Amino acid sequence: MEGKDMPVAPLQPEDTPIGLAVRMGQLEKTTSDGLKSLNDKLDTMANNFATQTQLLEAKQEAERTHVGLASRIKKLESWNEWAVKIVLTVVILSALAAAGLKAGGAL
Repeated sequence: MEGKDMPVAPLQPEDTPIGLAVRMGQLEKTTSDGLKSLNDKLDTMANNFATQTQLLEAKQEAERTHVGLASRIKKLESWNEWAVKIVLTVVILSALAAAGLKAGGAL
């Protein structure tokens, strides 16, 4: 095929300068939309990313909350112990008083 021209496919309507310009515009729009979508996804990922400082602050806040709740639980347990002691004392004294009345004696 040396010296001979290579066969060229006939021009199609979309191969005209106007057709090529339209296809180029479509390609630019598609590329732009794709890059915008990708950029939006990267922004979302960046917003959901926590820094080491933020994680440390969250851990310290959780620890403070835990200590506060543990203190409140300890106070409630202490109060419950006293409440149980008082109720048992009242029940025992009532039983003794009832037993003493049945026996005819007075306390």
